[in-house]
Amino acid sequence: MNIEDPLTKLVSGVVSLTNQMFASVTGQKVKLAFNARALQGKTHGMVAYGYETDEKGFYAINGNEAKIVKGIYESSFAGNGCYTIAKMLNKEGVPTKYNNLSGTLKRKDKYTHSVRTFNKEDVIWRGNVIHDMIVNPIYKGCRKWNDEIIRIPAIIEEELWEKVNKNLQVNKKHAGKRDEYQYLLNGLIYCANCGSEYRGKINKAAKDSVYRCKGKFSLTSKCSVNKGINIAKIETFIITHLFLNKELEQHLLALPPNPEEPNQLKKNLEKVQSQISGVERRISNLRNALMDKELSDDKDLIQEYKLAKSKRVSLSAEADLLQNQIFESENEFSKKRLKNSIGEYKLTSNFDTTKKLIHSLIERINIKYIRKEKGGYFIIEIKYRGFVENSIFMTDLKAMEWTWLNHYRSGAITKNDLKDDTEAMKYLMNKQGVNLTLNNFTGFETAEVGLGNINLKSDELISFN
Repeated sequence: MNIEDPLTKLVSGVVSLTNQMFASVTGQKVKLAFNARALQGKTHGMVAYGYETDEKGFYAINGNEAKIVKGIYESSFAGNGCYTIAKMLNKEGVPTKYNNLSGTLKRKDKYTHSVRTFNKEDVIWRGNVIHDMIVNPIYKGCRKWNDEIIRIPAIIEEELWEKVNKNLQVNKKHAGKRDEYQYLLNGLIYCANCGSEYRGKINKAAKDSVYRCKGKFSLTSKCSVNKGINIAKIETFIITHLFLNKELEQHLLALPPNPEEPNQLKKNLEKVQSQISGVERRISNLRNALMDKELSDDKDLIQEYKLAKSKRVSLSAEADLLQNQIFESENEFSKKRLKNSIGEYKLTSNFDTTKKLIHSLIERINIKYIRKEKGGYFIIEIKYRGFVENSIFMTDLKAMEWTWLNHYRSGAITKNDLKDDTEAMKYLMNKQGVNLTLNNFTGFETAEVGLGNINLKSDELISFN
């Protein structure tokens, strides 16, 4: 078949438009079916905590979960805050809506926009979830669907619901204005011991200002090793290392391109695109099944349809990210970004500008605390965005003197390095009686020790809070 033939192009265009129209019409019919179910008082997808779906598809009260909902409202009315209630439920081992479900949930980080995956069975109660439950009118029997209010069985009497919500607003007013703090490195720092994030935390009353491991201080504490590190000191160190010292810039700009990186990224993209095609077929099959009158109310099919559409969105976002990474790796975008970011930074730069520049250059910071009988010290590993490169620093608990312990490279950096490494490799091969070509040899993996120090001064620490 000649794809350039005008008639072939016309037929292909008609077929494509027909398929688009069919998909659009089918999608509209599915939405109308969902709307009709909702207006009848039937469930759609996952129901709110405290409810379940009866044999006819209508809302029904789940007795065990309803007791928990009533307890939440009573506890809130008694003056307990949302986070206090969440802690109480977790301490008592009360399961969440997700604990009995298989699969995963995804959460997007507001700082790095990276997506993290969590097992549903590990989801715990949180203060924001308790707050959303208290203000949700569904518990007084009013389910909102678009602009309609649909009556369903109530778990909480309307009078009590109103009292609890009014009391919730009073508690917020009495709590006063919440202090807002700014953290440059949230979303970048991780604990080398347990893998949890380090998050900034300022407590003015206790004169405490540190990045600390979430795994150590969470409700499900799993880290007993790591220690917090002063916010102003580590932020000043990172700013000095990236923008004020020139050794890092010179070193990264001298790095040769990594030929394997775009190849691996392309393989990953092909895999994701294959997964997207599979999900598209699944969505089409489920859509056709839901058009069957006998299956249109099947809650399992409806849930599978929603999950498949959600999967398509996440895979498409992953494919877009990989395409951008391929473009960057093939055009040495990382070096251009490095020069632009370092050139843009000024000591007078505001918080938002400084954070943007730091996050454009650093992919990840791992912190490990080494405990000693007297004191201890931190090992800080920095992974640079777009480079097969990392640096390791050491500092004591005072965090004022930072020693560049190790500068890692996976191969030769300069042409002279490669020449020296190649001659050394040939010597070693000849000595062992090995006869191999070195066409793909990129140099030795090396770790340089003692590259220099960064010393901070108390009166020059940078703070945005």
